[in-house]
Amino acid sequence: MLRLSHRGLRAASSSSSSSSAAASSLLSSSASTFQASVTASKRYGRGFLRHFRTFPEDKRDAFEQKGLYRRDVERDSCGVGMIAHLKKNPSRQIVVDANDMLVRMSHRGGCGCDPASGDGAGMLVALPHAFMQRAVREGAFGAHAAQLTLQPERRVPTTSTTLGATSLASEPHVEQVMVMNEDPKLSSDDFEKELLRLRSVATAINEKKHSDFYVCSLSNRTITYKGQLTPAQLFEYYDDLTSDDFTSYVALVHSRFSTNTFPSWDRAQPNRIMCHNGEINTLRGNKNWMYARGGTLHSSYFGHKTGDLLPVCSDSKSDSGNFDAVLELLTKASSCKRSLPEGMMMMIPEAWQNDPLIAPHKKDMYKYQSLLMEPWDGPAMMAFTDGNDVFEKYRSAIGKGILKVMSKMGISTLQSYKGAQVFEAVGLGDDIINMCFAGTTSRIQGTDFEALYTDISRFHEAGYPSHTDLPPLLRNPGSYHFRNNSEIKMAQGAKPGEGGELPGHKVSEYIGSMRHTTPGVGLISPPPHHDIYSIEDLAQLIHDLKHSNPVAEVSVKLVSEVGVGVVAAGVAKAKADHITISGHDGGTGASSWTGVKNGGLPWELGLAEAQQTLVLNDLRSRVKLQTDGQLKTGRDVAIAALLGAEEFGFATGPLIALGCIMMRKCHLNTCPVGIATQDPELRKKFAGQPEHVINFMFMLAEEVQDYMRRLGFRRLDDMIGRADMLKVNKDALHYKSAKLDLSPLLVDAKTLNDKAGVRKQQEQQHTVHEALDMEFIELARDAIEKKQPVVIKHQISNLNRTLGATLSHEICKRYGESGLPDGTIHLKLEGHGGQSLGFGLARGILLELEGDSNDYVGKALSGGEIAVYPSADFTEPAGENVIVGNAVLYGATSGEAYFAGKAGERFAVRNSGVRAVVEGVGDHGCEYMTGGRVVVLGKTGRNFAAGMSGGIAYIYDEDNSFAEKCNMGMVAVAPLADVGDAAELEQVSACCKSGTPRASTS
Repeated sequence: MLRLSHRGLRAASSSSSSSSAAASSLLSSSASTFQASVTASKRYGRGFLRHFRTFPEDKRDAFEQKGLYRRDVERDSCGVGMIAHLKKNPSRQIVVDANDMLVRMSHRGGCGCDPASGDGAGMLVALPHAFMQRAVREGAFGAHAAQLTLQPERRVPTTSTTLGATSLASEPHVEQVMVMNEDPKLSSDDFEKELLRLRSVATAINEKKHSDFYVCSLSNRTITYKGQLTPAQLFEYYDDLTSDDFTSYVALVHSRFSTNTFPSWDRAQPNRIMCHNGEINTLRGNKNWMYARGGTLHSSYFGHKTGDLLPVCSDSKSDSGNFDAVLELLTKASSCKRSLPEGMMMMIPEAWQNDPLIAPHKKDMYKYQSLLMEPWDGPAMMAFTDGNDVFEKYRSAIGKGILKVMSKMGISTLQSYKGAQVFEAVGLGDDIINMCFAGTTSRIQGTDFEALYTDISRFHEAGYPSHTDLPPLLRNPGSYHFRNNSEIKMAQGAKPGEGGELPGHKVSEYIGSMRHTTPGVGLISPPPHHDIYSIEDLAQLIHDLKHSNPVAEVSVKLVSEVGVGVVAAGVAKAKADHITISGHDGGTGASSWTGVKNGGLPWELGLAEAQQTLVLNDLRSRVKLQTDGQLKTGRDVAIAALLGAEEFGFATGPLIALGCIMMRKCHLNTCPVGIATQDPELRKKFAGQPEHVINFMFMLAEEVQDYMRRLGFRRLDDMIGRADMLKVNKDALHYKSAKLDLSPLLVDAKTLNDKAGVRKQQEQQHTVHEALDMEFIELARDAIEKKQPVVIKHQISNLNRTLGATLSHEICKRYGESGLPDGTIHLKLEGHGGQSLGFGLARGILLELEGDSNDYVGKALSGGEIAVYPSADFTEPAGENVIVGNAVLYGATSGEAYFAGKAGERFAVRNSGVRAVVEGVGDHGCEYMTGGRVVVLGKTGRNFAAGMSGGIAYIYDEDNSFAEKCNMGMVAVAPLADVGDAAELEQVSACCKSGTPRASTS
């Protein structure tokens, strides 16, 4: 049966007799009439005409032409879940549990300015045969079953009363249409192939007339229900899902978090055979390669009709939509009957080249597959099914870059990035871009070939003058000192992709103790954020920090680059209070020469784009916007305010006011004015006074006031976002800059959305007051104020996130880092812990959980104690099952943790003092660990102890496989008997025996 809707095409199948099969799908169009497809019209003797509500005008094209917003940089991340019966026995409980799973992932979805309009939610299930057969018998398809070939359409019942204004404005008209397999020789697999071609042809025909036409799915095995909904709205909207006979043996669910708030029913997931979390970083290159292959694609099944399947990729699809389309092509149209798992391994292979643990025959397969297709790099998780076999779980690993430029871009596989164009041009006109860098972003136009010719001519004349002077003995000493080193990292305003470094010789005992790190080991800034792999991970961290200090603003610093606007929109939806747009000019330290001269973009570009995109999405009124990057004068402040900034960051100016002479030797510990040094003799030379900075700021404020008077503003707030007050000074333009088009920067954001605010006017809704911690604080009042022991028992679920953080905040406010005596507050909990259980848990709190928990357990643990063990009803061996998720004890500084079961990946990353016992860990355990003790009573994953500079990890290596999984770059492995510290071993033994069931037998 073919399922039609205003926004998508959905798939299912039913069979009224043994000789016929059916497929259902959901179609959509914004036009007033819609013809389903040519194929269907011929088969049934007439076309299906439907009247649709007109879809609201999509103004994004106008926005792209007018301002800095670009839809091709929109991003989304998600919550993904899957449940299945391994013997393929359909039941109603599978569907109910899937919905419960989806609703419990609401925090991983997003809502924009309209809280009742979600970013997207959906469910993919196996075709519910009983439900569809009942619909046929009851005439839901317009006729009795015997007349199906005449009237195969069905209007899908929906209830829109809970939809928000944004979702309601683009609500689709949803129909299902039956497509029958009347050829007894056509197998189920071949019928799937025919349906793939039918959908491709129908899409190609109808998209020419109706730009919003979309086929959600068309299959004789699966059906997808999705839309621009919140997770809780999915079952409320689609009445089908609430029917008792709507059953399945598998269900994939998806909650979307997008960086924009535009209507997007079609971009909701699951797609036709998969859904995913994370971002595909190589999308542009992958699409370009698929376009290039279009002329050579051939399927022995389709023959000369293979062209009907093109184009496979489209700029109108999301990254997951394009991935899904290619995966379908590889599996359903494959001449070699490629299976779904093989297709997934072909598109997102693991990091196999340098992994000694991968079997040779598997490496050979990956090597062969790499000749056929480049990897699609970046997704954190994939869930997929073809309705026939069920598979789940894929974690993409980032390989080690070997070239500087690859490292700056975060490239892991060179093949994926060929043609990906992960760069941006500044100051190049369209004639150069179109000829030399087609597809590259150049937002403000600029120089042309004529100007380049002028430059080349001048360089040539300067290189061969008629009279030459002797060259100086040394190059300009001001640039000489930039040649010392180059550290590479990500998301830095100054030196983007490189950032700063604190060399090991400057990490003294004092600095090491302050930063909970090993003296003598160099530090980088910003460090890798192994708890953030997508926008909803960032939302979780914002949630954590807000609950750990409810009165503090949570700020997110972004770098000025193309697409920073949509990232800022995502950050605002993630409930940040404050956003900083950082430009490339900042920094006074010993930056690398490439970073100073060629890295990064001006803050003006990033600030203007962020302001426009936030206003466009009606999110600007939720956040403060700040910018920095060599702001020096009142004129800089005035321009920043007119472009949208409310706050302004200064560093270089005040530093010079305090005496900095810009020697750019900060990394050498030899600062002659005593600022950037830990040398006590040099520090005595520091002559700066607070009054020096105060005077600088006063004079700066006076200059800002002068500009306000000249522009006619009485308050600084009135200046914010008034880009229409800025004009280009034509007299100041150089011959090479004369063709720069700065008009996109000067667009008044208010014209993009006249109902939106242009500065912060309301607070984010953090819902700290609704957290379970508020109840715990009241129950533990005597313990907090009088240090009287208390035991608190409570049931929890994964909806209770960041549990213990606000309680710890109350303790730290009174007692600081010392906290309460151990075990003063005993939280005895049962159930399933949510993310960040025990975040920042303070000393004096014992958190005991009978059950299991999600990611980030004990993150930033600060003296507290955590114990997690299985429920008494769980009869399987604890050591063979995962009990806590990924990134457990990330950034923990002190305390103890015991887990009676396995942990996920990145266990105890950057642990600097916690003692922990666990019965097995995934990949990258104890990465960057600087202190503490970790006991692993089971197997570890790959890359254990990478970058570990302190602490000790004890491994129960039962099968002698640990050595090949350990990263020996900074650690040594020795038998326990050779350690030689009896007291240490006694402490470890005591910890083990008190921690996990397996410890007593190990």
